[in-house]
Amino acid sequence: MYRAILILLMTFTLPHLSARAADVDIPAILAAHKVSNETIYVNAAQAPVMPEALGTEMHRLGYAGRLTLTLTALRLVDKGLIDPKRPIAKYLPDLLPDDPFTVAVTLRHILSDTSGFAVPPGPYLHAGVKSAPLKNFLIPERTPGQAASDDPVAWALLVHLMETVSGKKIGALVQDEVLAPLGLPADALKIPAVDTGAGATGYFGTIYGQYARVGLIARMARLLIVNEDHAGAPYLKAASYRALTAQPFFRLHPLAPEHMLGTVKLYAGKQAWLAVGGTCVKAPYIMAFPSAHAAFVHFPSADACPHAAFQKAVLEAAQKSFPPVDSSDREAAMAKYRHPATPTGRYVGADRISAWTRDRIGTLAADVAYLGKTEDGLALARPGRTTEAFKTVGPYYYQSETGAPLIFSPYKQGGYMLTGGRLYRHVGKLGDPRYLVTPLPWLLITLATSILHLFNRTDRAWRFMAALGFIGSGLIAYGLYGEWTLWPQYVYGSDAVWRVTLWRTGLNIGLMFVMTMPLYAASFRRRGLFPERGLGAILAGPHLLALSVSAIWLLFILTAWGLAGTFTGP
Repeated sequence: MYRAILILLMTFTLPHLSARAADVDIPAILAAHKVSNETIYVNAAQAPVMPEALGTEMHRLGYAGRLTLTLTALRLVDKGLIDPKRPIAKYLPDLLPDDPFTVAVTLRHILSDTSGFAVPPGPYLHAGVKSAPLKNFLIPERTPGQAASDDPVAWALLVHLMETVSGKKIGALVQDEVLAPLGLPADALKIPAVDTGAGATGYFGTIYGQYARVGLIARMARLLIVNEDHAGAPYLKAASYRALTAQPFFRLHPLAPEHMLGTVKLYAGKQAWLAVGGTCVKAPYIMAFPSAHAAFVHFPSADACPHAAFQKAVLEAAQKSFPPVDSSDREAAMAKYRHPATPTGRYVGADRISAWTRDRIGTLAADVAYLGKTEDGLALARPGRTTEAFKTVGPYYYQSETGAPLIFSPYKQGGYMLTGGRLYRHVGKLGDPRYLVTPLPWLLITLATSILHLFNRTDRAWRFMAALGFIGSGLIAYGLYGEWTLWPQYVYGSDAVWRVTLWRTGLNIGLMFVMTMPLYAASFRRRGLFPERGLGAILAGPHLLALSVSAIWLLFILTAWGLAGTFTGP
């Protein structure tokens, strides 16, 4: 449990702020919202002065730990060791293919969370699980630069890249590029080394397992409002600092959050701030206001989305104290879009994209949103929640009565949707489990019943069909079992991707076998090879129809799942 802390690091007397700031008691506002005991308040007037009692405290950084990696990477950029626009494949050709016909992952994609790599299942993100080589984790599931979402694999790739180009381990790198320039000792940060053995930290301990003293967290927050090291010299070159704090690399829509390199710029009312950390994670969360030269760091003592009251308090203080932000350029950019057809239909969560079939199917069933038209906008329905109404404000942009935005991407005319900090993607009817999941076992059972014709004496073609249908359904069932239960173990754990290739090859051979059902049915009808007496004369026709429909439906499902025609592992 984090200890509640109250630190007023500096007085709020900067000439950069408007005169009305002197009349606002920011600590009192924080206290009114019951977050003053958990908040650091920083401005650029002077270096932080830390109370001695807090000098030995260590706090788990969580998502905020990515800021230390960002600062390290940008310092390497300034030294010429990494070109932010150069494909990572040029530096690490053994890990990523240098394919000129695809969008190449660059440092800018990694730092803006737009690389598009699949997120491994939970156990493989934590310590204590033996991991396969890093190359197995680099599974592209989305075109780089298409959307921003949590991408721990990209950050693990960044650690490997920085260690490769510098020739140093990550701990020494952070010491040289972050701690030393900020005038902090080596014990201000604890960052695990990459270790993939059994019981070790894996690739992601370096990202999620960082612990830092309050002094380091405060100084990193100050870096977001003033570009100075402990000696007063520029910490980053001007271009890198703009990329960190002011130059958006990606935004879903002109009025959507703007993703810088390592930070996200959020908007509310007439204020804008840089956010670092996860809003629903019990770890430090930074809100920095560069134009006002002020920053706040929250150390939550509560669980479940613990930063809500903190954000509300800081925004109240900002509205009363800080100069307003001009959003006319963003609104003008939105006005350039034509009003599209109203986005409707089925959307599913896209925050953490997965390459595992079981995860993807689970998302289709559980993390879903439905959009329908209303007279003046859209209605958003999600399981377990009250239906929300949104009115049209501009192209691809809607607002609720409370001012909450519903934002769509111009890409694919609403292909992605952003609401409440959640990213969704449009799937329509093709993402409905009633068509893609529920019928599957019945289709396989139906195809397996082709074995009933194994002793049909009408023609040997009936017996061939029976064998192909039964064997094919068995191969498909075995392949699906492997995809559903064993895939993560062989890809992320034991590095036995050849097993995935084996069952996928079998699955596709089985699919070819069962796809002979419609061909046999057409052949039997053309040649008149149906039984002429007994029960077979009555049921053979309907059964062939059921087999044909099942085979075609199964092909549709496996194509939608991305398994039809895929013979190899990732």
